[in-house]
Amino acid sequence: MYPPKHSKVQSCAYYCNKNSLVALNTLYIFLSLILIGVAIYARATAVVTNLPILGGVIACGVFLLLLSIFGMVGAVRHSQVILFFYMVILVLLFIIQMAVSIGALAVTHDQQEKLMEAGWKKLPSEIKGKIQTQKDCCGFKNITDIQSCQKVKCCKNKLEKCNECQTCYTKLEVVIDHLLKLAGGVGLFFSFTLLAGFFLTRKLRNRKRHVI
Repeated sequence: MYPPKHSKVQSCAYYCNKNSLVALNTLYIFLSLILIGVAIYARATAVVTNLPILGGVIACGVFLLLLSIFGMVGAVRHSQVILFFYMVILVLLFIIQMAVSIGALAVTHDQQEKLMEAGWKKLPSEIKGKIQTQKDCCGFKNITDIQSCQKVKCCKNKLEKCNECQTCYTKLEVVIDHLLKLAGGVGLFFSFTLLAGFFLTRKLRNRKRHVI
């Protein structure tokens, strides 16, 4: 008997689908590393905020890194069980990643200010001094403790008042807002790529395995 005419087409479609899923998981690995790097940089730069939203982005990035390796193994082996659980986890991660990213983008000015102020109050005096020296600022929103700003350039030789200094909130506000938008934007783009992975996995599971 002659093999069906469409067998070669099916075989080509199978390997195309399989290689696409492997390539997408490779992309996931790179994107997860970018996501982790951006969030870690944001936390390191925005030390006064203590924003839990950035911790969520890092957690999603690490989880996705492990998931991409899991999905790649499932695609190479064409394991129905692995691919099924991979699909389920992709959907759950999409929901979580979308929520976290929108949360980072939706932080209002007032919420950001409250988070920064709460983070500033928890910082030890030594860290506050380093921030004030590095950013050339004095105090968070009010320049009240002139003694803590003696090492700051704008406060040197000032005995009573330090009117020439800007507050640290003014210095850090724009930077932190930019970092939140950056982390949220990368995470939002990343969440949509998860849908592509879901549909590719679904198609691969429904195809018969072809061995050359």
